Amino acid sequence: MLKNLALCALLAVSTQSKADDYLLYFMGGQSNMEGFGFNKDLPAQYKKPVENTLLFFGNPVADNTKINQWDNFQTTVRAALANNDIDGDGEADTLVPAGIIWMQGEADAYHEQASKVYLTNLTSLMNDMKMTFGNKELPIILGRIEDSGKTPQTRMMPYIESVWDAQKKYVQSNANAHLVAFDEPVEFIEDKWHYKSNYYIKLGNLFAEKAAETLAK
Repeated sequence: MLKNLALCALLAVSTQSKADDYLLYFMGGQSNMEGFGFNKDLPAQYKKPVENTLLFFGNPVADNTKINQWDNFQTTVRAALANNDIDGDGEADTLVPAGIIWMQGEADAYHEQASKVYLTNLTSLMNDMKMTFGNKELPIILGRIEDSGKTPQTRMMPYIESVWDAQKKYVQSNANAHLVAFDEPVEFIEDKWHYKSNYYIKLGNLFAEKAAETLAK
């Protein structure tokens, strides 16, 4: 049985095989990857358990902490991979890295210098992450960041266009990289940084659809 293991819930794929193989997706980034939606806002179909999908949540690290976030990432991955019996059936399971889903860039788009080197930093980080999973060809799916301000004068992130450009260039220069984006204006909660609940559902669907496309290739 081929199944999914994700660090956040997105996609479940099943097919028959002799052993239990789990497709492993790492989903990371900043707070809009973690999500600020509310369970009470979920449509009924999303309140049901998702079959053949198992979750492992690492310890999140807040911005501006003294914790080394790279070390925290590697600790999270090692902990996820350490369990050889993922489904608890008493038989060894195989984890198959299938992709990295990344939603990040808001903090960089707030600071001019960080925005200027975003492409360099993103490229280095994705390369290091792919090597952590032992596959330099691992698909990367980026989420295009959004701003509640619709004009340069009202934006929360004054350098967001630099990050947008970096995300686009990264995908153009990496054959296994993909960029997903909303096809409509995003509505935000009162803090003006985080989306309303229904947009996290839409973002999840965008990631899941693109992940399915990469599996079909």
